[in-house]
Amino acid sequence: MSIDLSIVTPERTLVEQPVDSLVAPGTEGEFGVLPGHEPFMAPLRPGALRYEANGDTLWFAVSGGFVEVTDARITVLARTAEPRDEIDMERAQAAHARALEKLSQAAAETRPDEIEQLKERLARAEARLRVREH
Repeated sequence: MSIDLSIVTPERTLVEQPVDSLVAPGTEGEFGVLPGHEPFMAPLRPGALRYEANGDTLWFAVSGGFVEVTDARITVLARTAEPRDEIDMERAQAAHARALEKLSQAAAETRPDEIEQLKERLARAEARLRVREH
C-alpha cells in the first residue's frame, strides 16, 4: 500500500510519486505519515524530511512550509527543499559557521526579529548538514 507524495517549492516540483511513508520536521516535533493516515495539515520547521519508496530512503533538507495530508495524498509545500545529492557539503559547512558566528556576535541591542532570522539560518544550515550526512 502506498500514498502519493508531492514535494513542491515556489521554484519547482521536486517529487511526484507514490511512497510507503514520510517523516517530516513539524514545528511541534517530527511526525510520520503512512497510507491511510487521518487527514491533517501541519507547519514545517527547518529540518530533515525523508520518505520511503521502493525500498529506498530519500532525504531532503527543508526550510519550513506546510504539509497537507488527505486520504490519498501528501503534499509538502516548502519554502525551499534540497535533495541530499544536491547539497554541497563545503557550502553547507560554511553557511553553518557563518550563522553560528553571527548569532554569537548578536549584541543585546539586536532586535528580536533579527535574532529569529539568525536562528532560522542556523537551523537551515544544520538541516542541510544532517541530510547530507545520511
